[in-house]
Amino acid sequence: MLPRVNPFLKIALICAMLSASLIGCMDSTHDFKIRFNDIHGLRKGDPVYFEESAIGDVEKVEYTDAGVFLVSVSIQEEFDSAATDASKFYIDTDPQKRAQKVIRVVQLGKEGTPIEKDTVVDGHTKYAVLYDQFAYQLGQNLTILESGINEFLRAFQGFSTDEQIEELEKQLDDIMADLGHMSRKMKDKIENEILPLLRQKIEELRKQLEGTGQEEDLGPIDQKMHAINQELDV
Repeated sequence: MLPRVNPFLKIALICAMLSASLIGCMDSTHDFKIRFNDIHGLRKGDPVYFEESAIGDVEKVEYTDAGVFLVSVSIQEEFDSAATDASKFYIDTDPQKRAQKVIRVVQLGKEGTPIEKDTVVDGHTKYAVLYDQFAYQLGQNLTILESGINEFLRAFQGFSTDEQIEELEKQLDDIMADLGHMSRKMKDKIENEILPLLRQKIEELRKQLEGTGQEEDLGPIDQKMHAINQELDV
């Protein structure tokens, strides 16, 4: 005859099984591999960072016959949106422990397709990623600048004459305030694409004001355009 199982023990076993199952769910991770030419001392257990947050760990580092390193990483499931095809990975020094390394994740763009489990993706050098990040941000700034000017020009015809003068001054003031922080590429965009559009609108407005006695109201705008051109020539 089989021994009778104590009902309290049975309940305890069921609870333990449920707890183990829940812990397994909580510890769910997003695992894949990153290919690096050099790991700079990276080791198993080193953290993976996205911005200032640790989002995972290095699970394994192996050297392949092809002469590259494959680094297996495990990302906590709640952070798997940081690991997409819009992400770049590089090895950096841990700011908290100088002798330790970390893998940093940088996203170029807000959208991306999640990296599939066990996929191998390319890692990059720190400076290559930082350059890509700068180029992306520069492109975003140019897009925002151009979008803002186009929106302004679309609304321009609906303004009264006084409002047109006021809005033109505001646009020129904004450009002047930002010139000192602009890259050469952005300055070229201003000089060769944005200013010609604004100059065209100024001349159209000047023709509207002929004979009205308001031509002098464009004096401050002409001065701002001159100041911008001088700054761009430096």
